Amino acid sequence: MVASINASTSAGVVTTADTSGILQLQTASTAALTIDASQNVGIGTASPDLKLSVAGGMNLRNSSRAGAFEIDSSGNLWAGTATTAGNIYLETGHSTTGLPSTGTARVTVNQYGLGLGATPSSGTGITFPATTNVSSDANTLDDYEEGTWTPAFAFGGGTTGMTYSSRAGKYTKIGNMVYAGFTISLSAKGSSTGAATFTGLPFTSSVAQESRMGTCASYYSNFNTAFGILLFMEASNTTSNLRYMSAGTVTDMNDTHFQNASSMYGVFIYQAA
Repeated sequence: MVASINASTSAGVVTTADTSGILQLQTASTAALTIDASQNVGIGTASPDLKLSVAGGMNLRNSSRAGAFEIDSSGNLWAGTATTAGNIYLETGHSTTGLPSTGTARVTVNQYGLGLGATPSSGTGITFPATTNVSSDANTLDDYEEGTWTPAFAFGGGTTGMTYSSRAGKYTKIGNMVYAGFTISLSAKGSSTGAATFTGLPFTSSVAQESRMGTCASYYSNFNTAFGILLFMEASNTTSNLRYMSAGTVTDMNDTHFQNASSMYGVFIYQAA
């Protein structure tokens, strides 16, 4: 026999000998809350099969009574409302001694998307942290980044009197692969002399030679050489040597190969350290 506290039209409390080990709160003769002999608690169900069983969905509200966290009747998990965004965190190292959380958020889901060690802040997509936590697993994507960079030339490491009519760069980094496109045009090459280098690349290159691929410039003009210009990445650096090939011979470029209006467009493809 179920022991009942029964709220009905006439209002009142009905008690019966409890021989079943079940405690139940009812409204209008319908089970509202049930605690069975195994101490399973059911809300909206008379037959809970877990420590907490909620029929028809569950909503946890914050102090402003907005629906901050909800599991609906279809099993969908929601955080926030139509006007107030919320976050879902999966953590490691979470404190068991009290609130607020002192754990580290490894996965964050909010209205902007999915964050892996980071919190998405705009658009929709997957967000990686600003500082890469490199994985040793060859099958793990551990970084993605888009941005701009400022390409520059140097002669013997110097840039005295060098000016530009235009220059711009954009990059995409996927894992450790960097794709850095650029356009650069001199208005004056200045007075520095020596070996020509390309500087300002957005990420430090790998030390391994096979990982520093570089590429030929896709377009160039106003250079004192009629042969193809080659870009060779330095090891563990953000610079590239400039060379040209003639009759099977690769020669380092220097300030004498440049003019005041030298221009170059191209893309670097290399592995970051």
